[in-house]
Amino acid sequence: KKLCLMSGEIIAMSDVMSMIFEPMDLLVASPATVSRCGMVYMEPEQLGWQPILESWLAKWKVKPVKAVVETNEAAASVAAEYATNEFELSEEEVERLRLLFDWLVEPCMCLVRRELKEVSPTVDSGLLESLLGLLSCFLRDGIPGTAKDGKAPRFKLVE
Repeated sequence: KKLCLMSGEIIAMSDVMSMIFEPMDLLVASPATVSRCGMVYMEPEQLGWQPILESWLAKWKVKPVKAVVETNEAAASVAAEYATNEFELSEEEVERLRLLFDWLVEPCMCLVRRELKEVSPTVDSGLLESLLGLLSCFLRDGIPGTAKDGKAPRFKLVE
């Protein structure tokens, strides 16, 4: 496999390498390009921002507690699994965040599109990804009792 750039540069790819392209449109793509690359084109407006939010919320939702056998090995494996999460959200916190996003994201997107001038054009999904990235940073640093500081008690995220 090799990637031929418009500049004439050729980048060799190993068998274990894969690439994902996200084109703005398929105006200049030939049928051969589409079939070789396995392209699927979907309008960002058709997807919307809600599936991105649901995926993010599912990532941080508290996992159900598993039955642990009374051995040190089993306890260590479960503890290691949960220590990999930067933070966890309870079902109540997930629902409150979902309600806040449903209430605020759409009006904010409308404000950005109608009232503000963007230096670099964005799509709604890109704005939401940026918002979720910032929120992840704030939650990771702000929620006591996370993997970072396992000793602090857990408080409610949203009052």
